[in-house]
Amino acid sequence: MDDLEGEKLDTGKFLDLDDLEQMMSEIGNMRASLRLMPDFQRREMAAKLAMKMASVFEGESDDEEKSGYKRR
Repeated sequence: MDDLEGEKLDTGKFLDLDDLEQMMSEIGNMRASLRLMPDFQRREMAAKLAMKMASVFEGESDDEEKSGYKRR
């Protein structure tokens, strides 16, 4: 693998890390406002956040399937 390909792979990893950092920041910001919301709204926001987290971590399961490794 040449240096250019390595940079592309590393960039992909950094982008995923940025997505995770942004999501963690959103969680922190959301916590303060959730205290004032009714239960049904908190549940709705939690469901949206869970879907967002699933989309961020989606690539991880694809890599496991390709490598033959399965998490227990």
